[in-house]
Amino acid sequence: MIRKHRSHLSGPSTSASPAPPSLRARMGWLHAWVGFIAGAVLVCMFTTGTLAVFDREITRWMQPEMTLGAAYAPSATALDKAAVLLTEGERAGGRAFLSLPSEREPGLSVLHLENDAFVGQTLDPRDGSVIPLRNTTGGDLFFRFHYTLHLGHLTGVIIAQLLAAGFLVTLMSGLVMHYRAMLPNLLTFRPNAPRQRSWLDAHLLAAVMFLPFLIMEPYTGIMIHANRLFPTGGEPRGGAHHGEGRPDGKRAPSEHGRGMKGDGDRHGRKMDASASAPEESPAGATQPPPLGAMYEQAVGAFGAGHIGFAQPRGDRITFVRGDDATLRMTRDHIDFDRLTGRSLGLTREATAAAMTRQAMAGLHMARWAPSPVRWLYFASGAAGATMMSTGLILFLMKRRKNAGEHPVAMALGEALAMTAIIGLPVGCAAVFWANRLLPATMAARASWETSALFVVWLACAAHALLSALRRRVHSAWREETAILALALGLLPALDLVTRWPWIQTQSWSVQSTYWGVDATALTFAAISGALWWLLGRAREAARHVRHPASANAVGLEYGS
Repeated sequence: MIRKHRSHLSGPSTSASPAPPSLRARMGWLHAWVGFIAGAVLVCMFTTGTLAVFDREITRWMQPEMTLGAAYAPSATALDKAAVLLTEGERAGGRAFLSLPSEREPGLSVLHLENDAFVGQTLDPRDGSVIPLRNTTGGDLFFRFHYTLHLGHLTGVIIAQLLAAGFLVTLMSGLVMHYRAMLPNLLTFRPNAPRQRSWLDAHLLAAVMFLPFLIMEPYTGIMIHANRLFPTGGEPRGGAHHGEGRPDGKRAPSEHGRGMKGDGDRHGRKMDASASAPEESPAGATQPPPLGAMYEQAVGAFGAGHIGFAQPRGDRITFVRGDDATLRMTRDHIDFDRLTGRSLGLTREATAAAMTRQAMAGLHMARWAPSPVRWLYFASGAAGATMMSTGLILFLMKRRKNAGEHPVAMALGEALAMTAIIGLPVGCAAVFWANRLLPATMAARASWETSALFVVWLACAAHALLSALRRRVHSAWREETAILALALGLLPALDLVTRWPWIQTQSWSVQSTYWGVDATALTFAAISGALWWLLGRAREAARHVRHPASANAVGLEYGS
């Protein structure tokens, strides 16, 4: 009674005010929504970036006529013939340049930009004979998409940078949420657990195993293009590792440039983008330059096999160091008088800022890396795509129970995820098929290969959206996964049939490139087939649910 009386005297009781959300809860909201908004495009960037690790090997696969295995130093005869082709390209008004042989691309090529692809003639560096290669967009298509999203070298790069920043926000918020369990997450994967738990295990495993790479890649990608977001008067607007280029890792010249800077696109061949127009060709352009004498001097400065390209620039010829020479993508170059071949001096950019930028570019692109390191980059990129894909799936799974409240929004989310995770790989596989099925001498065939990616990708997007609106997402996932498994699984057979005329003339070292691409395709075909089988098993389990109405209510029809 006394207690009751005291309580009465103290006044009416008041409920405690709700506690503010914890840091972990706030990070969970940030992780989910920033991850989903940026995630679909980031999956595409990771997918194409992973392929771009072996862009030159992909290009060689797409040119089955190539029979050169080793990189030969170009002979004087070959350089004389290349000089004639280079001069003819200048007379035609194009910005032709000479790509010199390297370990991963042994041909001596005189190229120019046409419809966002580098095309031209490839010579045998031993005798200068023309190797009749088909024109192809090659691995360069995946490289360009990775950092421009096919939206141009200004708008696309800026959007890609903003998405990379969003990825870092998502990654850091995820670390705050799961930092206490990082070691268990590294060792835990329960495929037989409830589906949401299995997807979460895969999500965390992919993130934790390759965490250093997943932090390094977006950070360096942002830093080497920082002048896109924060332009300064002293910096060219070109990026330090991207731009117009060929898939050979030695860099291609910009259509704008004059001066050589320590930044540019991925091949070590980009000119300073600060100039608004190419220089006028001098009167001496009618005379082929003495490339042989220039090349010998460039080898003395940079070393054999480490010269990226040579390009006429007004009254001079510039030889640029290749990106695969060192970890830093230096842009060192030597200028020569185009008439006499006299050296006009070696230019190096060795300031602290330039060396930092060069190291960032080198770490991001790994042009210097031997094959085992490139495979590590490839596996890390695939893990990044897996992490983002499983994150999208988890986001949707948690919201399928309430799908009936916002059916159109849910359908759009489902279609977006399916288009990014499965649709884009199907489109990429279509590029390989188009490369081998289109006539080798077809005009503008590189553009047709590019179109194949977007046409097939758009078809997958339409299929995903229509299926989501009809509430048959689960079936659509299985259908597109089956298409991907077939497209990749049959690629080695396509390679064998269409490459048969040249197989007898290709050495084992040449054929290893084709085997590597084919084996990788078979590996991902097996993964796609396993996913198709797991989706089928999940569907069978859903059919045995005791109450079908409640099964649909929790979103099984949406493929959860």
